[in-house]
Amino acid sequence: MEKIRLERDAEHQRYYLSDGTQVSGASSIAKMGDSTEGIIYWAWNLGMQGKDYRKVRDSAADSGGIAHFMANCYLLNAEPDLREFTSEEIALAQPSYDKFLDFWGKEHLTMLACEEQLVHEELKFGGTLDLRARDEDGKHVLIDWKSSKKVYNSHKWQLGGYELLCNHKHLEPIHRRAIVRIGRDAEDQFHIHWIPNIKAERYMRIFEAQVKLYNVINEVKFGKK
Repeated sequence: MEKIRLERDAEHQRYYLSDGTQVSGASSIAKMGDSTEGIIYWAWNLGMQGKDYRKVRDSAADSGGIAHFMANCYLLNAEPDLREFTSEEIALAQPSYDKFLDFWGKEHLTMLACEEQLVHEELKFGGTLDLRARDEDGKHVLIDWKSSKKVYNSHKWQLGGYELLCNHKHLEPIHRRAIVRIGRDAEDQFHIHWIPNIKAERYMRIFEAQVKLYNVINEVKFGKK
């Protein structure tokens, strides 16, 4: 069995058009226009409890990332190499991973691709799709993982960007899509948020407007005049 290593400080993925031009990722673009009020309150509340929000944030991101990585290894029939993480971090991720296995079995999904890196040549952005699958009725399913306290607007808009990427690359449209949220503590571990078609269409329209504005604002970043 292949062994895959999870790196704690892996570099962020970069995306390039076919002509070599670098473009931004959907996760950065989708944050445009989303409110930060909830995040600010969360950080303030932790501070009132005497906790460093950066350490809490990083710990939650690590546990969510570990659970996500373990799920990917399961789908790829590979052994997870978690040598860079503590036993406590791995133990915190285990319940979310177990719930993923339960979710996967109940939905009767078959993986088509995971961690699929795509670029939209026309809208000029890229993204990594966490998971594409097919359900027992043969429908095309898109799933995005998030490690967070709640599902934010930016998560929904980012999923819209991923669906645009998928539609650009693959002839078959997405029939069902979900945000799988991994919580930040032991009592808030795993939630599935299915997005209906009518909302998915709206999120794609929002993201398309975001990416056009984002690219104009950031022209200098990529060496354009």
